[in-house]
Amino acid sequence: KEVGGDYYDVIRQGETSLALILGDVSGKGISAAFYMTLIKGLIMVLLRKDLTPKQILVELNGLLYTTLEKKSFVTMFIAIIDIKTRKIRCARAGHNPALFCSAGQASISRIKPAGMALGFRANPVFSGNIEEQEICYSPDDWLIMYSDGIVEARNPELIEFGEQRFTETVQRFTGGDSRTLLKGLFDEVDRFSQPSKKDTADHVD
Repeated sequence: KEVGGDYYDVIRQGETSLALILGDVSGKGISAAFYMTLIKGLIMVLLRKDLTPKQILVELNGLLYTTLEKKSFVTMFIAIIDIKTRKIRCARAGHNPALFCSAGQASISRIKPAGMALGFRANPVFSGNIEEQEICYSPDDWLIMYSDGIVEARNPELIEFGEQRFTETVQRFTGGDSRTLLKGLFDEVDRFSQPSKKDTADHVD
């Protein structure tokens, strides 16, 4: 359980495009890590074909459906950022939605195009359930991609940190830079997950 199947990458495509990939293989251990290593290689190949996020996921599902053990599946979120046109194209295979915060606005949008996890169903069922979403962005906007570990963190009463608490925490820190946001998030999750000082004192007594 010291290794797992989490994967994230930032891959430059030419001079004006960046691909952001965040994925998670079900389970833990050597098999999950092996599958994610395989998936990383496949994605690198697919990105050379100049495909859209939806097309990448459909191609990837076709390759994984006959490869993954039937009890295994993969969630993934892909965003391709075109720096020249300031557009982001997103597709999601059963992964957590991303958050988009527009500069100067208090509200945060959930980027949640439809999609099922990779490896569950063969194409064309998989491809028929995958949507793609396009976002126009401006300088100082935020796109926040995350995995389930942060929202499923539990406190001593086994209550999860949750999507709402995560979104509210993000809202508090998007006025600064990315390091401030990350530190604020991690500090908040740590505070939530640890026993209170009173509980610790009672336990020591």
